[in-house]
Amino acid sequence: MINNVKGTCDIVNIYVVLLDGEEVYVGYSRDLKERWCQYKSSYNCEHSHTHQEIMTQYMKLHGWYNFSIQLVEEDVDKFYAVQKVEEWIEAYKEIGCDIINNSRTNGNARKKRENCNRCGLDINSRDRARHQKTFRCQLLHRGFGVAT
Repeated sequence: MINNVKGTCDIVNIYVVLLDGEEVYVGYSRDLKERWCQYKSSYNCEHSHTHQEIMTQYMKLHGWYNFSIQLVEEDVDKFYAVQKVEEWIEAYKEIGCDIINNSRTNGNARKKRENCNRCGLDINSRDRARHQKTFRCQLLHRGFGVAT
């Protein structure tokens, strides 16, 4: 399937990285061997910056040879890759595996909500600083208008 401007395929494969068959990282890549080489390269290099630093740190903590990689689904349209990764994460959670993906990848993770301490509106806790710079928050903080 060729559906982008450059003419390259937008097909990816879904893979899992296992630590002694227990903890799991679910990801996707066009080339599984190349991705595994990237992880190994990051593991061996002190100052390497990869797209998935959490996995590299986990490998450094537990040792390269304790990990294995497995292909779980082939020929997935890249448009649906994140959704497929989330489905595989849920499937591995159901059988009792610990997931080491960060929370951004897991689309089912709920965002922590809180009330703004300035205006009282219900906001996402990660966006507090940005919210408090808004005109609406500043007006409500000064007593103008009513929070809805």
